[in-house]
Amino acid sequence: MSNFKRLILRCMNSVSRKMGLQVIPERRMEKYFFVKRVQRIISEYQVDCIVDVGANQGQYRDFLRDEVHYDGLIISFEPDPDCFAVLSTRQEMDDKWVILNYALGQEVKKLDFNIMKSSVFNSFLEPDSSETQLFSTSNSILKTIKIEAKRLDEMIVKLKADHQFNNIYLKIDTQGFDLEVFEGASGCLDQIRAVQTEVSVLPIYKHMPSFDSSLKLFRSKGFEVSALYSLGEDRFPHAVEFDCIYLPKPE
Repeated sequence: MSNFKRLILRCMNSVSRKMGLQVIPERRMEKYFFVKRVQRIISEYQVDCIVDVGANQGQYRDFLRDEVHYDGLIISFEPDPDCFAVLSTRQEMDDKWVILNYALGQEVKKLDFNIMKSSVFNSFLEPDSSETQLFSTSNSILKTIKIEAKRLDEMIVKLKADHQFNNIYLKIDTQGFDLEVFEGASGCLDQIRAVQTEVSVLPIYKHMPSFDSSLKLFRSKGFEVSALYSLGEDRFPHAVEFDCIYLPKPE
């Protein structure tokens, strides 16, 4: 954006605020309320560490820095060696960004991991196009590799000792494996102030957990839904999945 455009935008914002209005650039409209909710959670729950599980090539880090304007610690987990190589290069520009080449899950063991045609669909699960053909080309297996999975609650002690944080916002985007990741965090739930996870209404993987399964598990662990956001107008007319934010139940 040019300096002239920034000046015009500041002037418009100044005038609109005096009128009780908010000027939102069109490119930010879709995420506006989601961004505001994440900002409020970070502030009110004093979040000082965001754990990004399923980082891919750092898109969520960019969202936090550029949209949310969060400048604190981010710890990203990404098991795909090719994506991790991209993260390693990008991490050099951000000294509050830690990247780890692991998957997280319920058990500590090696698992088969499917590398898809488009890496954003990489998953422990096999693709399933029976409910929707929207991603049938991109969500197809190129190869399967063995990767090591760890439990978050077994890693958290060393991570806290190394990086000094107290309140975690846990973001999980693992293409159908989110509940396994959350189960692996059961020993450190007292340190997790919020969880952002994807919930499916039209499964794109075999044996992918439903929204009902997600809701049941999170409620059993003391969390309730705070917000739901549809993932993209490009998926019109039917929703495929939502970003869901869970917060601890009030005491």
